[in-house]
Amino acid sequence: MDSHQRLNPGFKREFFSNLLVQVTASDIFRTASIHNYNSDCVGLVTKGTLTHDNQNVRVSTTFKFGNQKLKRKTRKRSAMEDELKRISG
Repeated sequence: MDSHQRLNPGFKREFFSNLLVQVTASDIFRTASIHNYNSDCVGLVTKGTLTHDNQNVRVSTTFKFGNQKLKRKTRKRSAMEDELKRISG
């Protein structure tokens, strides 16, 4: 059995504090896509190399809508939390 390794680099960058761009690549040296095989089945000997296309590049963007400077609203306490607070003191 052959060993498999691949290099998958990526980076991300934020622009204008609300736009995030990410770029990733998979198997840039095409090392995980080559497989050698040998087979001997009832006197029929087969040798070969399988090659798969595992390389890809992915670009993704995320955009945050709205005002990012607003504070989050505090969560209202439920009636159960009020009762527990009242009982405990």
